Amino acid sequence: MATTMNNPASLPQTIASAIGGGKSRKEVVRILVNSGINAPQAESMVNYAVSTHKAEIRKGAAKQLGVGILLVLVGIVITAATYSMARHGGMYVVAYGPVVFGAISILRGLFRFVFA
Repeated sequence: MATTMNNPASLPQTIASAIGGGKSRKEVVRILVNSGINAPQAESMVNYAVSTHKAEIRKGAAKQLGVGILLVLVGIVITAATYSMARHGGMYVVAYGPVVFGAISILRGLFRFVFA
């Protein structure tokens, strides 16, 4: 976000991209305040960016959904592959890590997509 401070016209889109990418509104306001903008103005800028650049936020949410789905699929494929290689009671890997983190990512993406 620091590079966009030179181009104020693209700042709302950059703020919306940051929120769509997973940063909270408070984090973005804090970054703006740290860059020299006063807190009420930073809050106003974030609110404006969220209300006018919903497509940018939804784009980030869709990306987060895609990553979550990919992680879930990777976990399922690893589990299925090692299970099929296990011979008659052999050992196999249950890859629950990617499934859990993928599910969390899917939920976060859905939340951001619905409430954008």
